[in-house]
Amino acid sequence: MELVFEPYQMKSIEQLDKSIIKETKHERIIRLTGFDSTLCPKCMKGRMIIIEEIPRIRSPDTNLPVLLLSKLNS
Repeated sequence: MELVFEPYQMKSIEQLDKSIIKETKHERIIRLTGFDSTLCPKCMKGRMIIIEEIPRIRSPDTNLPVLLLSKLNS
């Protein structure tokens, strides 16, 4: 009697369900947390929309020790 083992074949990216791949960031947050961040916090029915995006600001990481010392000394 001979035993034959076949390795588990993982699915390639092309074989995965296309609906999982096309999930948006918003849909992923709702699926993982159950929280919809676009609902109105007051009535919980209406939808909030993006009217303006705040640009990212880089912190002054190179001069941070100098800035902290100047704030502490003043």
